[in-house]
Amino acid sequence: TFEKLIEKFNDRTIVLSYQSDGLPSKDELLEIFKKNGKKVKVYEKEHRYALSAKKSTELLFITMN
Repeated sequence: TFEKLIEKFNDRTIVLSYQSDGLPSKDELLEIFKKNGKKVKVYEKEHRYALSAKKSTELLFITMN
């Protein structure tokens, strides 16, 4: 799970590229980072995947201790 992964690397900077309609949600991921004492910057960019006709938003999470 993401929670275990974030706990395991809690002393490191984490960079996570993530699709906006993924699970867990953006808000759930932010809560997991916050619970582990991480400060997070999130960058968003609209994106169209090669195999999909719909647009999505790509999220880039960058954490700091």
